[in-house]
Amino acid sequence: MRCLHIVRDPHEQLGLELARRQASEHAVSLLLVQDGVLARPEVAGARVYALADDLEARGHLRIWEAVDYDTAVRLIAEHDKVFVW
Repeated sequence: MRCLHIVRDPHEQLGLELARRQASEHAVSLLLVQDGVLARPEVAGARVYALADDLEARGHLRIWEAVDYDTAVRLIAEHDKVFVW
């Protein structure tokens, strides 16, 4: 199963803990949006994306793969489960 966690809060812990647990059995991706782009998520094996406009708005470096809105929508459609935190 492919799981996508959309993280809006840089202090989110519950969602990241769930993602860590899922990553041992499933393909997990994180999409950082809004203030979530300021987070430093550590989820072994997960692919991490960040919304480019939110990175730019916060003057944040692009540590993760920056994506546009069209790509974010595609990511949502491609995953079996989507969680928003």
